[in-house]
Amino acid sequence: MHSKLDSAQPPREEHRPARSPWPRPLRLAAIAVVILAVLIGLYAAFGFWAAPRLIRSQVVAQADQRYHRQASIGEVRVNPFTLRLEAQDFRLPDADGKPMIGFDRLAVQVSPSSIWRGLDFTEIALEGPRLRVVIRPGGRLNLMDLAPPPSGKPAPKGPPPKVRIDHLSIQRGAGEFVDLDREIPFTKAFAPIGFSLHDFSTVEDGAKFSLKAVTDRGEHLAWTGSLGVAPLTSRGRVTLTSIKAQPLAALAGDALPFGVSGGALDVLAGYDFALDRERLKLTLDIDQAKLAGVGLRARGADRDWVSLPLVTVSGVHVDAPARAVKVGGIVLNQPSVTAWLDRDGINLARLAGPAHPKAPAAVAAPAGPAWTVSLPDLRIHAGAVTFEDRTASSPVKVAATPVEFTVTGLALPITAPVQVEASTGVDGGGRVAAKGSVDLTRLATDLDLDAQGLTLQRVQPYLDKSANLNLLSGKLGAHGHLTYADGAATYAGQAAIDDLHTVDRVLKQDLVNWRRLALDGISVQTKPLAIKVKTVTARAPYAKLVIGPNYVTNIQDVLSPPGAVRPAAPSAGDAKTAPTAPRQALPVEIGLVRIQGGTLDYGDLTLTPHFAAGIQSLGGTIKGLSGRQDARATVALTGQVDRYSPVKIDGQINYFAARSYTDVKMSFQNIELTTLSPYSGKFAGYRIDKGKLNIDLHYNIDDTKLHATHHVVINQLQLGDKVDSADAVKLPVKLIVALLKDRNGVIDVPIEIDGSLDDPKFKVWPVIWHIVHNLMVKVATAPFTALGKLFGGGEELSYVDFAPGAAGLDEAGGRKVASLAQALNDHPAVNLEIPMVADPAADRPVLAEARYQAEIAAAQAQFKPPAKAWYGKAPTPVALRRAMLEQLYQKDFGARPEVPKPPEVKQGPKPDADQLAIDWLEAKIRAHVAVSDQDLQQLGRARAQAVQDALMKDGKVDPTRVFIVTAPPADAPQVRMQLTLK
Repeated sequence: MHSKLDSAQPPREEHRPARSPWPRPLRLAAIAVVILAVLIGLYAAFGFWAAPRLIRSQVVAQADQRYHRQASIGEVRVNPFTLRLEAQDFRLPDADGKPMIGFDRLAVQVSPSSIWRGLDFTEIALEGPRLRVVIRPGGRLNLMDLAPPPSGKPAPKGPPPKVRIDHLSIQRGAGEFVDLDREIPFTKAFAPIGFSLHDFSTVEDGAKFSLKAVTDRGEHLAWTGSLGVAPLTSRGRVTLTSIKAQPLAALAGDALPFGVSGGALDVLAGYDFALDRERLKLTLDIDQAKLAGVGLRARGADRDWVSLPLVTVSGVHVDAPARAVKVGGIVLNQPSVTAWLDRDGINLARLAGPAHPKAPAAVAAPAGPAWTVSLPDLRIHAGAVTFEDRTASSPVKVAATPVEFTVTGLALPITAPVQVEASTGVDGGGRVAAKGSVDLTRLATDLDLDAQGLTLQRVQPYLDKSANLNLLSGKLGAHGHLTYADGAATYAGQAAIDDLHTVDRVLKQDLVNWRRLALDGISVQTKPLAIKVKTVTARAPYAKLVIGPNYVTNIQDVLSPPGAVRPAAPSAGDAKTAPTAPRQALPVEIGLVRIQGGTLDYGDLTLTPHFAAGIQSLGGTIKGLSGRQDARATVALTGQVDRYSPVKIDGQINYFAARSYTDVKMSFQNIELTTLSPYSGKFAGYRIDKGKLNIDLHYNIDDTKLHATHHVVINQLQLGDKVDSADAVKLPVKLIVALLKDRNGVIDVPIEIDGSLDDPKFKVWPVIWHIVHNLMVKVATAPFTALGKLFGGGEELSYVDFAPGAAGLDEAGGRKVASLAQALNDHPAVNLEIPMVADPAADRPVLAEARYQAEIAAAQAQFKPPAKAWYGKAPTPVALRRAMLEQLYQKDFGARPEVPKPPEVKQGPKPDADQLAIDWLEAKIRAHVAVSDQDLQQLGRARAQAVQDALMKDGKVDPTRVFIVTAPPADAPQVRMQLTLK
């Protein structure tokens, strides 16, 4: 204070300075204090006032200069004495103006020890940080905008800077990830995010930290561990909870060929990481990972195809330097798969991506050994598979549940077969199981298979393509061993189909049924194809052949479903030019076929009433079935048409090449013909009242050449009422039957057939019917020929010749009638009609002449000459004859004759008047003699009686069987009596 006043006064005269009351050191200290106070004041002013403003201005300026963006920051506080910095509300926008980086509050506390031991932070606290990461179209990351430009200088070498952080914390963080480099942009948000780090140092190992984050979808991340810098090390544990699978799949983008719906991932894992120069240590141990509620589907699908309610992975150990992964086990609990097959293929193939993806660019082979993966236990528990074949006429749907599947010994690279065990139930009943090994290196299998109670109705749509058949029931079972390797498969075991029931759709009648068909000792191989079966047992088999109202058999109906395209028959030209391919032997062998309690039924619905018959209790064996051309199977079958009608079939046949060889005999005995009455009514026009049938058939085929014999014996056939049938033969059926019967009432008809099965026109049964029909026609049109073949004479037995006007048999006629009597005796059912035949043209003149001569003879016997002389002369013979004729004329005409006078002759001898009168009288009397139709009828009857008497002569023919019938007048040069058999 004094110094100031002194300085204001004018200078005085020189005097001695006054001595200061403060010592010099004290004054220097005071000066220093003042300077220090000034510096502290300046420091405080800079820290509390200037520094916040400088920071705020620099943040905005640098954002504008470097990034051309308008950054903003709120209040900034700096405490220069406690070395603490706080900033609020920082925002740095992206190039599109949207937020990129920011925080609500940042607090940094620097330790004073930073002065001598490097950068030492007591606390770094970040509240409400925000980070928006964007992958822009083209693949550039938005954060790359903040990278400093390259300086061109090499990075400094040496140890890292000394940094120490006692405590680092992040609270209420939020992050957003946006991928615009995709066809469909992807966005993922994370909030809140929390992180804490303790005792971090770049020069000390073991800094502990913890990180916690919660996304906007409720996903949780917990990461605790330690972090070291020199060398770089980290150990810790990571817990992921409720991580949504769908956003992760969306993040993978096109790299994931299928879509994911729903699902959450929980992971509990630990890790150990160290990097010292070029030496890397990285191990990962996943105690357990659970993926729950995940659905997989092809991209663009509207629903899931694969559902994974819970997938558990446990005991995973990953050793990165060793390139080894060991997985303790994977369990898929209650997975479900929905699959179908349509014209585009199986839907699950679309989960692998496009059918024709672009070929990936060639990449260099990775350095070092290949990774190895060990998965000792893979399980599927209580799975479900639904498969639908949409290519069938109607969709075929199969549901398999519960699916149990276990794979053990799986490892990559694959060096050994894995063990597989699987089983499942099938909807509708039944189970399928498999157990064995699978070699994935060459796609080889060695499995035990077991299938029980599989319903066959589900194959109905496949039958619809080739058969007009309804499969009503049937269950398949099989047990055996399957191997597959190098494209060839073998199967050994047994199989059975129980309770098969089929019905044709047109007639709606049973076709093929059985109680059980068991195949034992099955051996099948595919290369070369060979099928062997030791024993086939058919229990209660049933088959039915029915002819429908449209004359089409049920077999034809079944094999010709609606819409089926029949192959065109080869033309005659094709048959000539195309060589016949050699027949290939079928690689099938069946040791023994047993048939127990079988039934073969036959029905004909073209008849009224309908016809039905069958073979019951069919049983026996067939031994040695084979597809070889030289194979011979021995057949021994027996059955019954009814209780007293046995059937027997035996012989040898090649069933798989029957055109090559067949030698079979079939015998049907004591069959009641009344069962065939519908057929006789339709085709013969008569019902059957009585009769028995025996048939012996023998078919012999040798290299397509057929020789067949049919021995048909009908006993005591008796036809009944006539049936009005448009299909009946226009033949005298009763006569034919009577002619074919012998005296014992037996019809014995042998039929032989020879032909070639290579001839397309040759059909066995049409040939048989043709032969039978021709026989009937011959018998009907030439019945006496049929008799004549037995007794001689042939067609001559059908007639007897008579001399005109004669009624008696000549010698030849007598022999003929005797033979006919013997024939009728041996065919007691045949009747004979003898016509009363006369020929007016031939018989009338003869009868008239005979009657005239008789009248002349009678008149001659009764003539008495006149007493007086004839004109005075003695009567001459001529005159007497004239007188006798005049008396006869007067008797016949009732008047005297007016004999014309002789003509006058002027020259020459005169005619004899008596002779002229005789001639005139004879002509008149002859013309007056008449032969009436009754006379001719009497002649015909006399002739018929003559034949009848000759037939009855020896008593061999019952008179009731011979009938004299009227007949129209004959007209032939010789009178012929045409006999008729009835």
